[in-house]
Amino acid sequence: MNKLKAITAGVMLALGATGAEASINSGLYPNVGELFVSIFDPDANGGLGRTYFRDLDVPLTDVLNAGSNWTFNVNLAADANYAGFAGQTDLQYNIAAVYTLDEGFANIDQWGFLATGSSFNGGFGNVAGTISVIQNYISELNTALGGNVSGVVDNGLPQSWDDGNWGPLMGGSPSVFASTAGGVDLATLFFHVTNNTGDDSDGIVNQIAGRWLLSSNGTLEFGPAGTSPVPVPAAIYLLGSALAGLTLVSRRGQKA
Repeated sequence: MNKLKAITAGVMLALGATGAEASINSGLYPNVGELFVSIFDPDANGGLGRTYFRDLDVPLTDVLNAGSNWTFNVNLAADANYAGFAGQTDLQYNIAAVYTLDEGFANIDQWGFLATGSSFNGGFGNVAGTISVIQNYISELNTALGGNVSGVVDNGLPQSWDDGNWGPLMGGSPSVFASTAGGVDLATLFFHVTNNTGDDSDGIVNQIAGRWLLSSNGTLEFGPAGTSPVPVPAAIYLLGSALAGLTLVSRRGQKA
């Protein structure tokens, strides 16, 4: 813990440069960050791409405190800004939220970030660095939102998905690898990434129980794994092959 205290001051100075007023709360302690979604349509804008983003208005701590009981559902199609995205089948998206560390460590078990993803780098510096990347992106989104719930931008702007601003690698952050760019009707995993020791090798990655699912009809939901397509274990396929083989042998025996 002493090591954590020694390096926190510098990190807090670096993270403290985020905006105070925002549509999407950027999670600068004591304010708890909120979930937001960024959705990319690669075919829009003449094939150059277009990005939809929205404040989901869910504090990061609500997700952590609810544990396996947390669920979420929103009909994006009811939003006029989503009109050009509804019905598209090749959309990609990321969902995230952040919460910076209190200098007094009051939120030591909840600080960090939530993100759709598949693998993350551990270490205090990597967690704090990723928080900074996400906060910078939130700051750009809030500039475009102007107090509204959602917004849309074409490629080339800081809020856009393309050009490394966000996308599959969440802004190209070295702290995040293979962040899942969820697709339409594909189950997407969700994780809380934190660090409560200050040890550079100690990154704690906890999967939030459930799956995100963005449907082509515009419904974005999070719920138990049973609400999403579940891969069939290889053992089931082997069992099915074995049963088919036994049936074939039995039929041949009966003919003989």
